[in-house]
Amino acid sequence: WVLTGARFWCYLNFLLNFLFVIFTSLYLLFEKPPGFEGERFAWERDIGLLSCFFGGVVITASIRLVIEALQMIRNKVKYFQDPLNYSEVLCFCLAIYVTSSWVRKDVPSMVQWEFGCYIAVVAWLNLLFSMKKMPFIGIYVIMMEILLKSFVKVMFPILFFLIPFVIHFHINLGPKFGQFRSLGYSFLKTMTMFPGEINFDAYLAPPSWGAENVVPFPYSTYPVYLGLPLGRLHRPHEPPDWCCYTGRL
Repeated sequence: WVLTGARFWCYLNFLLNFLFVIFTSLYLLFEKPPGFEGERFAWERDIGLLSCFFGGVVITASIRLVIEALQMIRNKVKYFQDPLNYSEVLCFCLAIYVTSSWVRKDVPSMVQWEFGCYIAVVAWLNLLFSMKKMPFIGIYVIMMEILLKSFVKVMFPILFFLIPFVIHFHINLGPKFGQFRSLGYSFLKTMTMFPGEINFDAYLAPPSWGAENVVPFPYSTYPVYLGLPLGRLHRPHEPPDWCCYTGRL
């Protein structure tokens, strides 16, 4: 009976999470974002559909919040040791807040839409991680969770490797190219360049290719730019495979 009850709650949580994700995604897809006029959102707001999706979001989120409260009372301290519980409760509360714009029959505010963009991602991730205790597929979800935790640990030393490139591209290419004009944009652009998306023609074309592509400080930019893909050597105790890395230049 204990095993049957555990399976019942596992499948019930998965079903409610699945319905919550579907209703939330449909509401955000059919709702118009605030202050945006474009062809994609040229249609009139279908209040009937939005009402159905709003009801589905509120009902499923409310039931899940009640279940979370019961789990908190039952598990006490152990409940607060699982980060997924914080993510789920926050996601359910924000979903009700985002869809509450339906009550006043108006489009969501800028703040509500920002939270809606957050929920659109986190809700699906919560659904994925809620399948850890399910048979057959649960083991693969656990494997992916272990890989993600390892990736987060690996990213910490990688950040120290990227920071000098971020600063260099910001002070060298920032005055000419908007992608590096701020440290935040420079960091994001360097992250996309790190796997190999260097886009040589756009930033490092020689002067003979056109005045608009001239690098402001070529003598310091070219060597550092070359070092970004070469710095991705993943076998520090073996000779570098120059053929492999020159293929990315």
